[in-house]
Amino acid sequence: MAITNTQLSTSPGPVFVSSGENAITALIFCNTSATTDATVDIWMVPAGYALGDNNKICKAISIPRSETFSIDTEKFILANGDSVQAQSTQNSVITVTLSYIQLF
Repeated sequence: MAITNTQLSTSPGPVFVSSGENAITALIFCNTSATTDATVDIWMVPAGYALGDNNKICKAISIPRSETFSIDTEKFILANGDSVQAQSTQNSVITVTLSYIQLF
């Protein structure tokens, strides 16, 4: 098992790009600010596709200051080149920790 950490900005960007087949086991979004609330949008984007409403999995998830939001009950299987992308309404206050297992 491996993890990655990414700090979100107000522009959508990759949190994870699959190299080979991987299973995402957890996504944890932590608001590290003591004073600023934020909302988050999350996409699961197949390789060769553009980010859009057709691959958005969460929209405007509210994460109050000093709180955390987790996605850990479902597993996402990503093929080579598929990506997890996200953005926040506030720059540099949401840190994403992603746990994954390489399958092949």
